[in-house]
Amino acid sequence: MPVSEFFLEVSSTPENLAVIRNKIRAYTKSFKVSVTVVDDIELAVDEAATNVLEHAYSNQAQGLIQIRAWKEAEALTIVVRDFGRGYKPQPVTYKDIRRILEGYARKGMGRFIMKECMDSVRYKSIPRKHNETLMVKKLKRDR
Repeated sequence: MPVSEFFLEVSSTPENLAVIRNKIRAYTKSFKVSVTVVDDIELAVDEAATNVLEHAYSNQAQGLIQIRAWKEAEALTIVVRDFGRGYKPQPVTYKDIRRILEGYARKGMGRFIMKECMDSVRYKSIPRKHNETLMVKKLKRDR
């Protein structure tokens, strides 16, 4: 039987990205969904956590990353929270991605990947409190 809720709190170090990937993968697999769904969720969470390291904490192991997840009906909701520097991400367009792939731009690929992997991605920043990336993935069970 799958675990209904998930919580993980780790320090903001590159080494903990592997811990995050492994834990979220195991949690997602418990719902008996396709490998593609598991891979999408793992990649999106990894991108969100990487953004926290790079942007909220400027690649310094000074903060915490919290990940909460829960299943409601046939959807999995995941919240990646940090307590670092606030942000207001701009939408990433296909034109932006083309510029990234051609080497003209360096930012935005992670947000694009999250958007492609998940059914919904939203951001919330409360200055001097916390930032959240909230992602939802519809789950289709393997038959």
